[in-house]
Amino acid sequence: MYLVTGGAGFIGSNIVADLERRGMGPIAVCDRFGKDDRWRNLSGRAVEAVIDPSDLMDWLANNVILSGIIHMGAISSTSERDVDALLSANARLTSNLFVFAGLHAIPFIYASSASVYGASRRQTDADEHLDGMEPLSAYGWSKKVADQMVLARLRDFRRTKGGEPERWAGLRFFNVYGPGEAHKRGQQSYVTQCLLDPNGDKSVQRWKGSERFVRDWVWVGDCARVVCELLQSGKPFSGIHNIGTGRARSFDEVIGLCGVTAETFHMPVHMCGQYQEFTQAETLKFKRLMPHFKFASLEEGVELYRASSSDLKARFTSSTLMPAGKESTASDVLLGEDGTNPAPNV
Repeated sequence: MYLVTGGAGFIGSNIVADLERRGMGPIAVCDRFGKDDRWRNLSGRAVEAVIDPSDLMDWLANNVILSGIIHMGAISSTSERDVDALLSANARLTSNLFVFAGLHAIPFIYASSASVYGASRRQTDADEHLDGMEPLSAYGWSKKVADQMVLARLRDFRRTKGGEPERWAGLRFFNVYGPGEAHKRGQQSYVTQCLLDPNGDKSVQRWKGSERFVRDWVWVGDCARVVCELLQSGKPFSGIHNIGTGRARSFDEVIGLCGVTAETFHMPVHMCGQYQEFTQAETLKFKRLMPHFKFASLEEGVELYRASSSDLKARFTSSTLMPAGKESTASDVLLGEDGTNPAPNV
């Protein structure tokens, strides 16, 4: 059985679907559903257990024989201000699950984030570079702390066990887009906001100055494929790896590919100083891990999205967008799946 935390969320539900498509075995999902529509992401899936996050560690104590733990659960709002909640959900839980998986020889994959890089234009996943990173948001810092805690527990394994877990990875997702984002409201990716035209008038909003912003846009199907192919390979794997195309593309390119126009307005005050204007994955380390893996380009991803969006478009109405000035809170998104520093109403 595979356990997917945040399995009803954006990336998590796509992983669940790929696990099922590949026939990799029974699936258990840990998530908190609340009052949004994330349950729809699992409505067509075969799930053998649904676990409340508060019961997770007790459930694990009785289910130590697992094929893998895929930890996508997190507070994924990049504007979340409750730092204690971020550290509890994003850092400590990741560290605890890493230790549990290591002690029971269970393959473990968790979601890191490109937000750890902050304003840096050197976005390398070399471990020694981690301490010098300066995230721009509390969310990004919590993901950096998670990586630091995992590496610290790894050193503990080497010191006390004479070795380390053979199959584990932190996947530092860049700017992910694709089906399964309906419940994220104002935290939907900009590709989704453009392509699915939630206002019905072929127009989207953008922040003043965003014409200079560039990002490494990643098709969600590729994220799911990385996870499943690592687990399916049966080979040892380890380390924290950037998951991105390695090519930054502009918001103007996204707008053009999606065939919409943009109206400009000022960046909300609460986002000033904490929004990443540049992301681009350095992928040399990942290429050593999976040398034959090919990511979809932005053009290919948009076409894949168009092909899969006909049955989803009705869910992306203006009512699913976060109202202006309203921010997600820890209670809204705790242990919802972790996206990667999305573009809220850019």
